[in-house]
Amino acid sequence: MRTLLTTIMMLFALVSTAGPTREQMVELSAFQLQLACLMQSSTHRDSQLGKFFASRPGFAGWENLERSSISQCLRKHQWLSEALCSDLMSTNLQDTVALTDLLKRRKADLLTADTALEYMGKAQDAQLFDKPQPPCPEAEPNKPLQPIAPKDGASVDR
Repeated sequence: MRTLLTTIMMLFALVSTAGPTREQMVELSAFQLQLACLMQSSTHRDSQLGKFFASRPGFAGWENLERSSISQCLRKHQWLSEALCSDLMSTNLQDTVALTDLLKRRKADLLTADTALEYMGKAQDAQLFDKPQPPCPEAEPNKPLQPIAPKDGASVDR
């Protein structure tokens, strides 16, 4: 898992050094969503991406992935709809027109996916930098977390 996360971070660093294009950012976001789908459900293990990860020399197995705190949190909350995951797994991420169209069609699903990606980012950062894992956010399944308003009434970005 650590090797996978390191690879992703290195790819992101390479993309970001040249200033990522809009298409690259869409592809990266979709790739993160695909990873979340693989962690949330065993349904997509036979997808092209699932087979790719399973074939990697550093892959520790699906059972280890399921035991990870990230996977357990995603499984608990089911933030990503099965329809979104199925569409993502069957879409070529390099076809930016199809990918952009998919993300537009699944806009409602992406509201809850945002919470999953935010948690995954924090958890992956903790793993990469040997810090304690953040707790799994508390929210109803398939419901986005509501931002916490500060006491003075000003708005806060999540």
